[in-house]
Amino acid sequence: MTNSRMKAWLTRDPGGLSTELAAARGGHSTRKFADILGPGWSSSKISKLENGEQLITGPDLDAWANATNATQATRKRWLAMLSEAEIKRAQFRRHGGASPTVQRNEGLEGDAAYIRVYAPDLIPDLLQTDGYAAEVARLAGTELDRVSLHHRQRALTDTDRDLRFLLGEAVLRTVLGETSVMAAQLDRLVSASAMSNVQIAVLPLASPLAALPLPGPVTILDEDAVIDDGVKARHYSGAEAAGVGVRLDRLWAAALHGDGARERILAAVANLPPA
Repeated sequence: MTNSRMKAWLTRDPGGLSTELAAARGGHSTRKFADILGPGWSSSKISKLENGEQLITGPDLDAWANATNATQATRKRWLAMLSEAEIKRAQFRRHGGASPTVQRNEGLEGDAAYIRVYAPDLIPDLLQTDGYAAEVARLAGTELDRVSLHHRQRALTDTDRDLRFLLGEAVLRTVLGETSVMAAQLDRLVSASAMSNVQIAVLPLASPLAALPLPGPVTILDEDAVIDDGVKARHYSGAEAAGVGVRLDRLWAAALHGDGARERILAAVANLPPA
């Protein structure tokens, strides 16, 4: 979510990026426009972007431009405005911006409205079944806190949140526990991908490198980022977090989405070892 100063800057008239996006939507209702934009879009999300409550991402801006048949000149202007907005957001946060929503591991997702997760090696916590989570805990030599896990996973059913998960294909192929445990976990991914506020993408093993690898799982909560290299979780905000987001955008653009992602998940199910 943006703070009040950023919201006012995005919605200024003339010159605000959110103002221009709203004008470009034309006479379409937010519900109709969400249908035009496709999977992963909702009336609520469009309203937040147009009201300056949330800053649009690069891929979403491209989708908006395609849906509104924006000219090349308009596309270039919007991209320049987005770059300026990212810089402005960092400035506002350094000088009295909103408090970070990122909390250490047990800090969970708080009230973050926009959650992005990049998982190169394990299924993200928010998508884990109890069986899979128990195997992760066993391998880590810890005890599974089911109550805490289930509390965090309530974020999936909150339709006011926008959740995006980018999984490396190796995540689907790495079997934890019995075959039945992994089959149930992959089935959970397919079910979650059908939720209106959840997007799951798969980065194929054979895809060309779209960005330099990140040193571990990444979580972005609104405007803050956390990279966990397995030893220490490093927190980023402002321009640094925006830089992490740019790298994730590139990986996201190179990934499989929608039916393509689901097909890759189902292929992993078919390749599981016999029970």
